[in-house]
Amino acid sequence: YIAQGLADLLQQGYSLRLVNAPEEIDAAVDADTAVLMLTHVNYKTGEMLDMASVTEMAHARGALTVLRVQQTRDPKRKVIVSEASNFPTDLYIAQGLADLLQQGYSLRLVNAPEEIDAAVDADTAVLMLTHVNYKTGEMLDMASVTEMAHARGALTVLRVQQTRDPKRKVIVSEASNFPTDLYIAQGLADLLQQGYSLRLVNAPEEIDAAVDADTAVLMLTHVNYKTGEMLDMASVTEMAHARGALTVLRVQQTRDPKRKVIVSEASNFPTDLYIAQGLADLLQQGYSLRLV
Repeated sequence: YIAQGLADLLQQGYSLRLVNAPEEIDAAVDADTAVLMLTHVNYKTGEMLDMASVTEMAHARGALTVLRVQQTRDPKRKVIVSEASNFPTDLYIAQGLADLLQQGYSLRLVNAPEEIDAAVDADTAVLMLTHVNYKTGEMLDMASVTEMAHARGALTVLRVQQTRDPKRKVIVSEASNFPTDLYIAQGLADLLQQGYSLRLVNAPEEIDAAVDADTAVLMLTHVNYKTGEMLDMASVTEMAHARGALTVLRVQQTRDPKRKVIVSEASNFPTDLYIAQGLADLLQQGYSLRLV
């Protein structure tokens, strides 16, 4: 429903291609496929897909993957394993969820990738990892760690991104982008100490010429906060991807700043409600949740 709604909303010719059985997936992923969206366990039949294989197949054919990964697990498993150097936001959410559930969940953090194997044991409920370490740039073999975790009965929550040419070291953005975004990008470039740099353009019409074979990331904001000018995000994304660059896009729309209510269902995922309430509290601008 969400995928079809998004396709209709974008009005750019996207469509859904649905298969009736797992064995039809391979033939369905072709040169027109943008995204392969699958669920690990079929909620009707209980049949489980080999997510490592279908991910490898899709990426080899140039398609992205959106995977809902789950498994039946032992309710006595209460440990969430992750790296101490994982994204602080991810660790914060995991710890917050553990505290919120009040069912004895805890985090077990390892200090190096080689410690992951020993940390996943019979108490492990979830292995939560990021493909590329944001501090060191080191990449995990996600297929291997997923296979290992599943073989031991643990779920996996993976932040997966694609490999790109490591010689690409330039982050392209607009000089008039949000100062916070530019500050974070420059800070990350300095932190990695791997030769990354920012290339700033002064006008939207300069973006095309700035994205070249050295560009690792094109970082843009939909609406310029100074001028109100809106970028054609579909076009710049297509251009960047065609040239082998990743895109980091801050997409937003103008809205009435007097609107302060977030509506959701009381039966929504506790994590989603926890994040929404936390954001409302953090902003301190009068936001509130209205639960139905």
